[in-house]
Amino acid sequence: MQGKADKVAVVTGASRGIGAATAKLLALEKGYAPTTCMRCGECTASAEQGGGGRRACRYTVCVNYRSDAAAAAAVVDHIRAGGGHAVAMQADIGQEAQVRRMHVQLYPYTLTLRRPCVGLWG
Repeated sequence: MQGKADKVAVVTGASRGIGAATAKLLALEKGYAPTTCMRCGECTASAEQGGGGRRACRYTVCVNYRSDAAAAAAVVDHIRAGGGHAVAMQADIGQEAQVRRMHVQLYPYTLTLRRPCVGLWG
């Protein structure tokens, strides 16, 4: 999954509500990375480039869902239509084996955003 954007984010519960909004924001809006990327050390942009010493970057987003594949696909389609990069992945974060499968398929990833107090990651 790496390579299409600077960073990879796993957003659990991203097929609807706040999770979907977060996934769209990470994929389509330019946030600001640290002055130097912890991963590659090459994410510094000069002030002349509008970075003010920080670099705008988007995330490739994993839209995690438990059961609503159609809703997750709609979020992925929205992100792709806006020029972002995303993939949907089914996993119940309350099930250790499913979390491990998702981890293996996505590693290395930069950021995990999860709903609080849920399953193994809560």
